[in-house]
Amino acid sequence: MPETSETNRWLGISRLVLACYWLGLFITSHIPRTPRLLPFEHGDKVMHLLTYAILAMLCALHASLKGPLNARRLLAIAGMIAAYGVADELLQIPVPGRSCDVLDWIADLVGIVCGLTSFVLLRQGTGLLRAEGIPATKSRRG
Repeated sequence: MPETSETNRWLGISRLVLACYWLGLFITSHIPRTPRLLPFEHGDKVMHLLTYAILAMLCALHASLKGPLNARRLLAIAGMIAAYGVADELLQIPVPGRSCDVLDWIADLVGIVCGLTSFVLLRQGTGLLRAEGIPATKSRRG
């Protein structure tokens, strides 16, 4: 995608949204245990899945604004977020009421796969998440 001021503006917006979301995710996962948001057993696993799916979609959107999003870049995004998930779990060990749980990380991985798959399917199926769909940008297609 050609670099334009409009593209740069959207890239900046996506960077800000991604940074705020990721910071919020980090902060909320490192405060002492809070009441359950979902009132059923394993609701925390659903929250892990959802939060990491959103994180993966935001990373994919940001990456797609920087250039073509191919399988290699998607795997890099997945690997980066998965590594963050491990670090996040390990950093929760000293936090009162928190623990390092491999099942939480597995839920993170499922969320990453769901988020990236959803992003790709939405982009291919509807064009909603295509970088070319951003107002005032020029498509690479003639």
